[in-house]
Formats: sequence, structure tokens, C-alpha cells
Amino acid sequence: MEVRPGGILAYDLATSIGWAYGHCDSTSPTFGGLLLPKVGGEGAKFAAAENEMAAHMELFRPRHVVAEAPMPLPALNNRTVALQLIGLRAIVCSEAYRASAQFHEWDSYTVRLNVLGTGRFKAGAVKEAVTRWCWGRGWDVGAHDQADACVLWEHARRNLRT
Repeated sequence: MEVRPGGILAYDLATSIGWAYGHCDSTSPTFGGLLLPKVGGEGAKFAAAENEMAAHMELFRPRHVVAEAPMPLPALNNRTVALQLIGLRAIVCSEAYRASAQFHEWDSYTVRLNVLGTGRFKAGAVKEAVTRWCWGRGWDVGAHDQADACVLWEHARRNLRT
């Protein structure tokens, strides 16, 4: 795949990581996902994420790397999930630094408000709304994590310059 370097690389961080890459003048991003291994514990998950992100930095050579900010610590009431999200955020920061890219993060409410026009959804409705928004743009996302990364990329595209 031939890629124009210097764009925006966005990550939705979870057990299934979505990613999206493109430039401010792009009408759609390149996107995909990475399902972290279920076997091998935290070390296996973090190593897989780090390997994939390092490969992205080499392939895309982004100017900006963005991630959805983890929820505030009091809202992270599951210790395992909290440690994973904070660990994945640290890996993204580290890989962005190594690639000489600027790191940015935004909370999901701000991103969705800017892109979808609202940041508030009924319980369980946000994943479907984000996915449908992407489908409406012709972006054939296969999972909500990819949709979240694409919406984050769109927000960054509107707010950053490459």
C-alpha cells in the first residue's frame, strides 16, 4: 500500500483497537482494526498493540497521532479495564514520540458533539449511531471500534492541520 505520509492517525483504544489514517484534505480515511489476544495476559495485549502501532508509525509516518481520552479515573470502576486503557494510551504516546508525531487526545463527548452534532445518546445507542454515521459517508466500517476511530479522525481533520 502506497501511503502519503504526514497525515493524522487516530486510535480508538479498547480490547479491539480501531484505527483510521488520512489527511485534512482527505474525504475519507483508510481504516482497520486490531483485536488484542485473549491468551497471554496483559503482556501479550500490550506487546501486540505496541507492535501494530509501531508498524503504523513506519507505514503512515503521521504528523499527528490522536486517541480518545480514557474516561476520568472515578468512572473507570473496573481495575482491569482501567489498567488496559491507561497502558494502551501510554503505548500510543510512546510510539507517537518515537515517530516524531504530535500526540493529541479528546474526550468522546467532544468528538461526537463536533462530528455527529450530539454527544449524548441513550444507553447502548452510541455504537450504532457512530457506525451508521460512517456508513452514511460510504465508509464501510466493519465494527464499532473502526467507526469510533473514523469519527475521531474526522474530528481531528476538522481541528488540526497537516
